[in-house]
Amino acid sequence: MFEVNDYVFYGSCGVCRVDRICEEPTPEAAKGVLYYVLTTLTEPKQTILNPVANERVFMRYVMTKEECEAFFALLPTLPTLTGGNAKVLREQYIGAMKSSLPSTWGQVMRTFRARLHLAEAKLVRVTDAERNFYEAARRNLGAEISLALGISQREAEERLHHALD
Repeated sequence: MFEVNDYVFYGSCGVCRVDRICEEPTPEAAKGVLYYVLTTLTEPKQTILNPVANERVFMRYVMTKEECEAFFALLPTLPTLTGGNAKVLREQYIGAMKSSLPSTWGQVMRTFRARLHLAEAKLVRVTDAERNFYEAARRNLGAEISLALGISQREAEERLHHALD
């Protein structure tokens, strides 16, 4: 169970802080259910109520500084996604993003960057959907790295960019 003031990665909302753990945080909330009250760290800030026992939405602790440094060491060695055709590749991108794991987001970023190089040589066409997956992975990782290393989101994203070169 997470604790108050823990930083977590919550589903598609990204990095959040656990502000409270309580029953009935609002009059509309189900009675007798324990909730996490989360605040997103992104703009616009949102408050999220998530039942502690909810297994449908993935939550995990954000990376520590040590895990973040290990991630940067691992990033250049991560395999790219290998979809045989556009449909398979899209499904792999979707699966990687849904995993909510930094390593699979790193794979998304590495795959997109590799495909950009192929597109420059006119060997493949990079789609807007691929670009959107890349941007989502970059934002998610940037927010987590920013928090772990105590740097700005921009600095975190620049570090990611350089690690992929």
